[in-house]
This record gives sequence, C-alpha cells and structure tokens, in this order.
Amino acid sequence: MSGIFNEHNFMKPSFENVPFNNSSIRSIYHYRRTDFLSLYLMSEHKHDSIIMTHDWPEGIYEYGNTGELLRRKPFFRKDIQTHTLGSVPAMVLLQKLKPKKWYSAHLHVKFKAKIVWNNELESSHLNEQSAVQEINSKILQQKINDDELDIDLCDLSSEDDDQCDSVAATKPINGNPDEIDLDLDISDTEENTSESKDQSATDPNNMSPSKVLDKEIPPTTTEFLSLDKCLPRRQFLEIDDIGPTSTTHYSVPQSREEAEIYLDEEMVCIKQILKYHHRQIQQLSSPQEVLYLSPELESELRRDIEAARSKYRKLSRDQKRSLFCVRRDSFCRVAGHDEENVVLHSNPHTQRLYKVFGI
Repeated sequence: MSGIFNEHNFMKPSFENVPFNNSSIRSIYHYRRTDFLSLYLMSEHKHDSIIMTHDWPEGIYEYGNTGELLRRKPFFRKDIQTHTLGSVPAMVLLQKLKPKKWYSAHLHVKFKAKIVWNNELESSHLNEQSAVQEINSKILQQKINDDELDIDLCDLSSEDDDQCDSVAATKPINGNPDEIDLDLDISDTEENTSESKDQSATDPNNMSPSKVLDKEIPPTTTEFLSLDKCLPRRQFLEIDDIGPTSTTHYSVPQSREEAEIYLDEEMVCIKQILKYHHRQIQQLSSPQEVLYLSPELESELRRDIEAARSKYRKLSRDQKRSLFCVRRDSFCRVAGHDEENVVLHSNPHTQRLYKVFGI
C-alpha cells in the first residue's frame, strides 16, 4: 500500500493528474479507501504473505523496543502517547491478514518488532474486530499528520546500530495496543487454579482452539521491519532470504527464460469487484465505515470476488501465464532527475490492468 494515511483524502477518489499544483503534489501520495479495501478483501490468514506499506501500522511500536526507539527519536513520544505515530488502516490490515512479514519506511529509523498471534484470537473474528474498533475510532477523530516526515536529526553511532539489530520483542497481541500488561504474582493464585486447569485439560468441551489431540499448535507470527534513510551511517539495508510459497503456481518459471512479472489473480478480481460496486463504496461516509465494513456488504463483496475467481480457475496454466503476464521487456528506463522537460511515463503494470481487465 503505497503512500501515507490522511483522513481527509482517504475518503476521496484519486483525482490528481499532471501537471501537479502545490496541493495535488502532496495529496497524490495519500492512499484512498479503495487502496485499503483492495488488501482488506484478500483471503484472510495468509500467513505466508508479505505486505509493504510506507507508513507504520499504528501501535506496532508496542511490540518492539519502544524505549530504544524513543532514545533515538525522543520527539516520537507525543505521537505515541496520542496514538498518531502510525496508520490506523495499516494496523487494521495487520490484524486482519496477519502476514508473515511486514515492511515499512516513512519514519527514517530502523525498527524491528515481532507479533505473536494467539490461536484463540486467530479463531475469533468477532473478538479481533471489537477489540480494536473502540481505540481506532478514537484515533481517527484526532488530527492525522498529512506531511511526509523528513527526519535528519539522528546520527547513529555503530554502538547504536548493534543494539538495534538485537531488538526483536515477542509480546503477544490481543488486538488492543493499549492493553496494560499486568505482572501478577502467579504463586498467590496457583493453588486455587490448579484443579480447574486439570479439569479443563481433560474436558473436551473446554479444549482450547490451540490444542488438537493434546498437541499444541504453534502460534503464527508477524515480523515487522522498518529501515532508515539511504544515507551514510544509516541502517537502510537488510537482506531477507524468502523462498517461493508454491512450486505449482502459474507464476513460477520452469526455466530462466520464463521468468516474468505477473499480476495477482486475486487482486485483479478484487479490483474488478470494487469497480463494479463503486456506488456502494462511495456511499460509505466515514473512515470507520470503511475500516469496519458491515457484515452484509463484506459478505456481498467476498461472494462476488469468489465468483470472479472461479472463472479464472477454469483456465490452464499457460492461459493464466498469458493473461496475467506483464513482460519484462515492456518496461523501459524513465527520465533522469536532471532532465529539463517533464515527461509522463506510463507504467506497463498499470496499463495492462486497464487494457486487459478494465481496471
């Protein structure tokens, strides 16, 4: 999801065009409701997925070393206290999709976090939504920063860099970034609860969703990483070795010559359905209505998306490769920053979405 969250422009359609004025040159990098919904309507719980956003999910700092973050960026303290440092829509997506990896930028500091998703939460959509809706609705009523941050105040030493590399907190998420973590003395209650624990372990009606045939299901996790600006002595580069999640998908090349760029079948269907339901989407009058779709509307959208996908499932592998392929040789080198005349260069990826799928 490219760009940053701005509450005012979030509800508007994309209207910017060249040549840009002083207003549109800023608003063009504010993502809109359809950008959010395109990800929100993806298949849930795809734990092998990777998501990239420019701004941070609001509250992600609670799952890393917040103290170290504030030591490096002390001026973040007020935004953390008022829950305006990150993006509420991004946090809603994080809680909805629970991807394996999440990469962000924007705040010009390297920061790592790790969220452990409890199986109980994962199996309860109702708990997940109601737990975050109250705090997020309050956040959306506050002033959102619509200016891209340009932070050059932190000159990290090598000692600082080493400390940041070692940070990876594993605080389990419960859907509410404001929950107070009470460190209770278990010994005071252990005697009273031991009997009930034994009964719960043997009673099938009290079995936790995280246990099947007395075998623990390991919790899923999301690893978050944000990097610094590309400048000397900054932590702006990290390499993650990520292998393919499928060997049979139509995008997997059988040879080096077959390696191309492909559109995602599910995303194409989602964008087609959002266009079809354009009037209903435009009738949503507030960010809250977009972030928390009514069950009726969400069910209708997902049903139509599945119907659209069923048509593509009938195609052969070669037919899908031909339909969704964006050939590498269709891309060209664009103008350099020193050219005097501004020239509009179209993106072959965008052009194919429009010409083939009408998006």
